[in-house]
Amino acid sequence: MACLGTVFSLTGLIETRYANLCRSCGLESHLVALDDDTTMHCWAPRERFADDPRPALQAGDAPVAAEGGAGGLLGEGGERLRVHSQTLKTVATYKKKSKGGGFPLVLIHGFGATALFQWPEQVKELSSVFDLYVPDLLFFGKSTTRRPERSETFQAECLLKLLTKLSVGQFNIVGLSYGGFVAFRMAALEPDRVKKVVVTDCPGAVMTKDDYQELLKRCGVKNITDLLLPKRPKDLRRLLELAYHRPRWLPVCVLMDAYHALFTDMVDEKRELLQAVMTYLDDPPVKDLEGLSQQFLIVWGERDVVFPVELATRLAQSLGSTRARIAILEDSGHVPQLEHPKEYNQLLKNFLLAQE
Repeated sequence: MACLGTVFSLTGLIETRYANLCRSCGLESHLVALDDDTTMHCWAPRERFADDPRPALQAGDAPVAAEGGAGGLLGEGGERLRVHSQTLKTVATYKKKSKGGGFPLVLIHGFGATALFQWPEQVKELSSVFDLYVPDLLFFGKSTTRRPERSETFQAECLLKLLTKLSVGQFNIVGLSYGGFVAFRMAALEPDRVKKVVVTDCPGAVMTKDDYQELLKRCGVKNITDLLLPKRPKDLRRLLELAYHRPRWLPVCVLMDAYHALFTDMVDEKRELLQAVMTYLDDPPVKDLEGLSQQFLIVWGERDVVFPVELATRLAQSLGSTRARIAILEDSGHVPQLEHPKEYNQLLKNFLLAQE
C-alpha cells in the first residue's frame, strides 16, 4: 500500500483543517503591511457585529472574571505546582464572552512550524473566552521583512506595530519557547499595554553559556540551528522526539512531506534569528527581568529535554517571588500545549481571568 504522503500533502490537509478551525472560531486571516519593508500575517477576530450593543473593550478594561474564583490552582510566590488530569476536574466553568467582549490574548509561537500548527487546541478552547490574535513571527508563514534586523527585540517591535494596526489596546501574551523571548521584550517595551504574561518552556535571560553547552550535549548536536532547522527528514524526526515526551511514530513519507512543506522556506533568515537570540549568552540581560511590572505565569513540561525544568525555578527567582508563579505539567516535554492541551488551557484561564 502506497504511503499517502506520496499521493498528496498530508501537511497541507492538516493546515487547511486548522485554518478552517480558526474560521469556525471567529478568526480571519489578516496580512498586514507594517511599512514598506515589513508584512506580518495574523489570525485575528472578525470585525465586531454592527448590531452588537456592547462597546468594544478599551485600554484599561478588565477581562471578564470566571465564576467561583480563577486562581486557586496556581502556585503562589514562585511555588511549583505539578499538574495532571485529576488536578483540574473540580475547576469552575467560565463565562463565554459576548460578541466583541473578550479581552485580547496574543499567542506567540516558537521555532518549527507556523502558528496554525502550534496553537490549534488553544484556538478551539480559548476563542470562546478571549479575543485571540495568533500571529506568524517574521520569516514564518507569510510574515516577511526586507530589513536586516533579526533580534527578538525587532520581532517584538513588529508585533506591537501589528497589534496597533489591528486596533488592539491592552492585551495579555502567551509565548512558547522562542515566542517567550519575544513576549519578554514586548512586556519591557510597552508595559502599559501588556497586562499579564505566560511563558512556556522559555528560560529567557536566565540561560547561560553552560546551559547552552549542556543543551547541545543532551540533544546530540553541535549548535542550536542543527536542532531547530532540520536539513533532512530524519533530522525532523529527531526534533519531534526531543520536543515531545511521548512522540508519535511517523512514516518516512509523512516526515518528508512535513519537512518540505514547513522547513525549507526562509531557512537562512531563520538561522539568523537563532544567532541573534544567542547573543543573550554573551551578556544575559537578567537585570531587565527585575524591571518588568507584569504578573507572570511560567508553564513548563516536566520532561522537557530542550530546556530542563530547573530553568523555570531560576526564571521565577529572577522575576521575583511576588510576580511569578510556576506550573509544571507532568508527562510533558517542550510543547505541553500540544501534549496536554486541556490542562494547559485551564492553567491559562485560571491565571488570565483571575482578578488581582
